[in-house]
Amino acid sequence: MMAQLPTQSKNGYPTAGQQEVSVDDIMTKIYFMNEEQWKIDSVSGNFDYVVVGSSFCCLSFIQQMIGNKPDAKILVMDRGAYFHPEHFQNLPPAYTFTVGGQAETFHWRITEDTHNGEYIKFQHGMNNYFGGRSSFWSAWCPEPKDDEMEGWPAELKAKVHSYFPAAKGVLNVVPANEISSKESGADSHIFGALQQLVYKKLKPVPEKIATVSRIEYAPLAVGAKMYRYEDYNKFSASGPILNILIQKNQESKRNKTPQTLKVVMKCCVKKIVYDGRKAVILDTSLGDFTLGSAKLILAMGTLPPTTLMLNSSPFPELANIGARFTSHFISSIIARVPVTSITRKTNVFTAQKTEVEYTKVLQDNQGLLQMAAIYVPGKDTVTGAQFHIQLTAIIDDTPVENIYDTMRHLPDVVAAPSFQQLVSSHGYVVFVCACLGELDHTNSKNWYKKDNGEDITSNAVLQVVANDQDNSCWNAMDDTTFQVLEDYLTPGGDKTQIEYWSPELGNWNGVARPTKKERRVPGLVHEASTMWIGGDDDPTAPVGLDYKFRGVENVYLTGGSLWPTGGAWNPTCAMSAMAMDLADQLSKLAPTPPGKK
Repeated sequence: MMAQLPTQSKNGYPTAGQQEVSVDDIMTKIYFMNEEQWKIDSVSGNFDYVVVGSSFCCLSFIQQMIGNKPDAKILVMDRGAYFHPEHFQNLPPAYTFTVGGQAETFHWRITEDTHNGEYIKFQHGMNNYFGGRSSFWSAWCPEPKDDEMEGWPAELKAKVHSYFPAAKGVLNVVPANEISSKESGADSHIFGALQQLVYKKLKPVPEKIATVSRIEYAPLAVGAKMYRYEDYNKFSASGPILNILIQKNQESKRNKTPQTLKVVMKCCVKKIVYDGRKAVILDTSLGDFTLGSAKLILAMGTLPPTTLMLNSSPFPELANIGARFTSHFISSIIARVPVTSITRKTNVFTAQKTEVEYTKVLQDNQGLLQMAAIYVPGKDTVTGAQFHIQLTAIIDDTPVENIYDTMRHLPDVVAAPSFQQLVSSHGYVVFVCACLGELDHTNSKNWYKKDNGEDITSNAVLQVVANDQDNSCWNAMDDTTFQVLEDYLTPGGDKTQIEYWSPELGNWNGVARPTKKERRVPGLVHEASTMWIGGDDDPTAPVGLDYKFRGVENVYLTGGSLWPTGGAWNPTCAMSAMAMDLADQLSKLAPTPPGKK
């Protein structure tokens, strides 16, 4: 009798196996939902929570929810494909080419008035990959003061501040002066003596410059507490989400129970179908998905969920979606000064050293890569509009040898120095200032509306036109940056020692400040406020303090679109704090049984 041969090849027996294995094949097999699973789950109505998007808010929400309710059934839907599990700066320097236009997609069009604007010409786009923008961000995570959250309900401000410690834990936020592992030691770390010296030079600034509110060591999401032997690892949400996913899947296998956390990729939610009271079906690129008793969590940035709601909403309570818009305008100013009084040394030093002592510590040794990262928030004294300076200082006399360390440790993405600038700056301290200002959210010329495009995932139009308040704030921000550089960061306050980089000339241009055209970046960042949150005293707000859309029973919102006002502070940590609050609020609610009204 002939032996029964196996019907499927294994390890090359009895025939050669699969000849090509794509990244999608591998990731789907290990982590993500396949086509057969989708067919079953899309009609089962068997999830407690459906989260659209896979970035910071998604991670914060699912981590908090699973901590509260380990058996909660959660599905994450992501529009994009898998890219990589890390922040691009943790990868080889060549990955810097994946930043910017190469990775961005724009799901809206802009008006001619915006395109032809003098300085503001567009809003930066989305990153449609697993982990979203978290793989491409600068990782600055300041905590705004109460007065910097102008227009926010008092109850909400208190909530955000109470969740900040937990959010910083999720994102691994560490002040720049504490970025050193026990193994490396603060005395020899890249953020060492220069970090302390620059901070001490800037410490008197708030008392001397009326537009500056305070000086802080930059709070950076660098993972210094995530790894025992790694002192710097830019944070991305993709890796932690995969870790949670694999842990939950292994737990299910051990217990022989159904998976409680699933992720489906390349699934674009196009429209929410309502029954007049609640969301019942999601129209997606993979076909219809039945929500059942699930609560829907929109966690995919600011403008994509706004477009989704504009195409889905039949509710009069949501008439103001897109009526408010704010964002951050940017200046990029790069300068250098001779190392005459700011050189480097790896001697042991303490936080108690004086400026003179730090200077001497640095002067005794040449060639050590040193950086500093300082957060400088301020306000325009004329309008009260906010801005902040993300100031990075770099000493790198051997940039070719240091390229891996330099590109990995740079605190900023928006205004990082070029290799040309570093190579040409032997014997100098290079100062890189990414300056972000608050766009006036009350400007009626700024809005986001539904458009006439055939593709309902991108049939939206954005208009942004700078007004007098914006121009006043932008001028104050730039002037303050020049004052900080020239009066406090030049050797002995000698302004003739400073040199500015001219983008137009492509070289250092002496004491001549870069023109407005040279320093002002045309693209906005940190878009916000399109679906702002409000209490009972603000019935115009589309979202209530429970993060639920008014008039809709089961749709909740996370992210910057909730911001009543944008301020000028980086929003990520506040986003994560609010997503954790949402998870806590929902985990205390009993799920609605299927079929119940």
